[in-house]
Amino acid sequence: MLSFLIFALISDTAAIHTTVADSSRVAFIAQTPVTWETVEHHNLHYIKFTDSPLMDSIGYPELPMITCLVAFPDNVTPELEYSFSDVREVTVDPVYPAPEMIISTEFTPSVVDSFVQDSTAYSSEDFWPAERVRIIGETTICRQRLLKV
Repeated sequence: MLSFLIFALISDTAAIHTTVADSSRVAFIAQTPVTWETVEHHNLHYIKFTDSPLMDSIGYPELPMITCLVAFPDNVTPELEYSFSDVREVTVDPVYPAPEMIISTEFTPSVVDSFVQDSTAYSSEDFWPAERVRIIGETTICRQRLLKV
């Protein structure tokens, strides 16, 4: 079983560290980044996270993403649990929507960002994404099974 405890980032600490690792359970504490900058685009104001890789969903908010590789035996079916602490709401501008990459042929061919906002993502009162922690996939390196979480 994988367990994640997710906290706000405390300066000068590692973003992820293991708290328990035994034959039945691996537990992590993952601390999320909280720094951002303000972006202006066509008279719209957004915040954009600046200190971690981002989720990529065109038109939806660009949220920080923490990824871990966890070693598992071949004969084990992983289960995933997670919990959050210190959940707070901060009133700021909306989060920057992930742009769509398009090919521009106007002068020199190039790839540019096209600003797209999916209004349903920004008007909903539900958490997005609904799945906050998930197993993204798995791979094998040197005969060791690794789950990407």
